[in-house]
Formats: sequence, C-alpha cells, structure tokens
Amino acid sequence: PPFCIAPRPWLYGETLIGGQLSVLAAAGGTGKSALVMAEAVAMASGRSLLGTRVFQPLRVWLLALEEPEQEIARRGPSR
Repeated sequence: PPFCIAPRPWLYGETLIGGQLSVLAAAGGTGKSALVMAEAVAMASGRSLLGTRVFQPLRVWLLALEEPEQEIARRGPSR
C-alpha cells in the first residue's frame, strides 16, 4: 500500500510508548507512588514483576513531584 502506519513502539505492556509522555493521575492514597516505583524496577530490570510485558531492560528516570525525598527513602531499600 502507498501509505503505511508504523506500529507503536511499546516499551512497557500497552501502557508506555517510546517518544510519548505518559501521566498517571488518581486520588491521593491510592497507591500511585508504589505502582510507579514497582513499574520502574520492572522496566530497569527487564522483568515482568507485575504481569506486564517488558520488551527489554530500559533506562528509567523516576521523577516524584508529590513525595518529599525522605518519604521516598522510607519506601526504598536501606542504604
């Protein structure tokens, strides 16, 4: 055909697409931060930790704008 549309470059299941901005929004206290941290670990490790397909290990940058640094440190591994 003269006009072909390339498939989407999925990075994480059918949730995150390469070259696109994604936003997760929900009411407070619903587990957004915990979900995003688990997804970041899954993507960085290349392992399907939550049942979502990870196509390949990825470089991940987690930008948390809601939580203070001390709260994020509480949830992460001890140093």
